[in-house]
Amino acid sequence: MGDETRFSLGELARAAGMTTRNVRAYQTRGLIPPPLRVGRRSEYTTHHLERLRAIHRARAQGATLTLISDCLSRGDTIDLTRLPSSSAHEWLPGPRVSADLTEAGTSRSRVPQQQRGADLSPLLDRARVADDPAVLAIVEDLLSAGVVARHGRRIVAGPGLVAAVTALHRYGLPVGLCLTVALRAAEGAADLAGRFGTEVTSGTPEVVDHVADLASGVLRGVLYGALAERAAATG
Repeated sequence: MGDETRFSLGELARAAGMTTRNVRAYQTRGLIPPPLRVGRRSEYTTHHLERLRAIHRARAQGATLTLISDCLSRGDTIDLTRLPSSSAHEWLPGPRVSADLTEAGTSRSRVPQQQRGADLSPLLDRARVADDPAVLAIVEDLLSAGVVARHGRRIVAGPGLVAAVTALHRYGLPVGLCLTVALRAAEGAADLAGRFGTEVTSGTPEVVDHVADLASGVLRGVLYGALAERAAATG
């Protein structure tokens, strides 16, 4: 036990290929045990890393966090041969119905009221997302982050998000890639919100707008530069 590799939170996240926010979220849900306390430090072990990698493999096969949590709560190991068959169609869009949403129907959603009402399910259906367990896992992460919400058997999101994903899909970008961009943005925003903490005491709307402009400008610059380099290399 004394020779076992120990990790800080950041080291564990990097070794598992995820963000520290993901690790904390999994710990909060009881998917990984709490870290060891060594003095004033928190340390993680190879057991934590193996558990995170097992969760990642299960998610790639389409297992939902709820199903994984239920499995672990029973003391079972994460069985890749059983999880996907039970979870792959848990949230999938059913027959399309009216996109009109009522406040009562979405009262439990964390999606802001002004962003509710756009139905992402038709696009997910057309893109045959049900056939791609990895994309199913991304959608569930977006649900957990509050970027999209479940309304019955439909997935709803802000009109801007649905319009952007639809437009990018028309240009040939896979839906999974578009949703990954949305997820990375959500993770970055959550991380920033935590870092701001009590630093933002006034002018919150203006601060948010400036941060969004900053992120958008960097994103555009990096993408334009990378695409220009690729075009030059292939031209």
